[in-house]
Amino acid sequence: MQPHQIIYNLNKALEIEYTEIFLYAREASSVREIDGALSSLFEKFGLMEVRHADLLSRRILELGGVPAWEYSLPSVDPRVKSVIAHHIDLEAKAIDFYGKLIGQVDEETKILLRGIRAEEEEHLFKLRDYPIKNI
Repeated sequence: MQPHQIIYNLNKALEIEYTEIFLYAREASSVREIDGALSSLFEKFGLMEVRHADLLSRRILELGGVPAWEYSLPSVDPRVKSVIAHHIDLEAKAIDFYGKLIGQVDEETKILLRGIRAEEEEHLFKLRDYPIKNI
């Protein structure tokens, strides 16, 4: 893959991360009164996504590109079970995206993406195992 293609895909990854940053922050606030533990988990994941965005931005700059700080905030059913299901879907899509990209990039970018993907997998596992108690 050519550097301009890597930069393009890293910017797509950056959009995924920024979307998650804002979603986790929004939803941490919305579930705080209902489930404080879930709110804390969302805050933790949001901070991890900030770090991912920073790492991706730095790599884009190293490759001579310009980070595109874009995101989308889809509306999500406010019920906690639906919020968790939505994040499970987003995390699974991110893991799939990173997995495909890893096989197409240079070694330094590959190492970066493997680390991010591993943390996204951690998010997915914790969300799938989260005990939903009548919420």
